[in-house]
Amino acid sequence: MILKGDELPPFSDRAPLNLLLMKIKCDHLRPKAIVAYERSAFVYPAGNVRITFDRNICASRHIDSFFKKELIAPVPVLPSGLHVLEVKYDELLPSVIAGQLETGSLRQTAFSKYYLGRLALGGDFPIER
Repeated sequence: MILKGDELPPFSDRAPLNLLLMKIKCDHLRPKAIVAYERSAFVYPAGNVRITFDRNICASRHIDSFFKKELIAPVPVLPSGLHVLEVKYDELLPSVIAGQLETGSLRQTAFSKYYLGRLALGGDFPIER
């Protein structure tokens, strides 16, 4: 319903959905881009560590392809061969994993696939191609 621009359902008793529906209605929010990627995910139970590798990140303006297998006119977000490694954990990163992440070739940074997707669709690339 949101993607089609149809009338939104009545507010529910779930706070996150209420907030989203209110922002859509009051701020006239509309879908602008789809960001798709391939993900390999791993879990290490001690510390509830979640490690993901995201690759082939691309964006598309064609919102109507959201539920389709292939995006229409995808635009790459990162240079070929560049992936995103994400490590999430609850309270403590186990030393066995922390030790593996100590490498001079990795760079710790904030990263938004959606933000870079919107930049890529506008032709602006903050990362050299």
